[in-house]
Amino acid sequence: MDASVELVRAINAVDSLVQTSWDTNRGSFPAARKDDTAARAVAILLQRHLRSDKLGLVCERMAYGIRKDFETFLRAVVKENPHRDVRGLAGLSLAEILKGRVQKLDLIRDRTELVPLYEELFGKSYFEELRQQGRPAIAGEVEALFERAITEYGDVKLPYGQTVGERAKEELLEIRDLAAGSQAPDTEGADQDGRRFKLSDCRGKVVLLDFWQELCLT
Repeated sequence: MDASVELVRAINAVDSLVQTSWDTNRGSFPAARKDDTAARAVAILLQRHLRSDKLGLVCERMAYGIRKDFETFLRAVVKENPHRDVRGLAGLSLAEILKGRVQKLDLIRDRTELVPLYEELFGKSYFEELRQQGRPAIAGEVEALFERAITEYGDVKLPYGQTVGERAKEELLEIRDLAAGSQAPDTEGADQDGRRFKLSDCRGKVVLLDFWQELCLT
């Protein structure tokens, strides 16, 4: 199981490097991996460990992946693993993976030059499957999974702090209130002259919000 965690982490590192390079350089270097490492790893996990109580960390690591094999595995864990904490982590990771799919669909709406790059990264047939499924359907499943994570698995602890419920609430806040084009949540504070005001008082006006944090080193 430890080897599986490290393998998933290594696969994600390569995929992340590819995406970062494309987004910053708008080029196709480095090339996406063509091997079936992820598929073989998932096949072993499904065959030997699907009902294991030690799958939580593997599932948590897959949240950062882009491979369809990871999505397939997480769906199987959510459905068949008998351990509540494992199902909670798998469901949260599945929601986060699908959220990444939504973000890719949003990107290609304005940057069509990314389409062939994502077809190479995801695989042309799978990326076309995502496009056919459509953003609203995938986004709806994402929100439903986060809601379920809160109501059914809210107290399940994540490997590195927080709980499933806390993470899911943060994700829903970002989706519903902080995404570009969303109405900002009403906040109250002081302006540059010290006068108290609510953000809603400025409705209809252009507002610049400057977020900063003062650090005190001792």
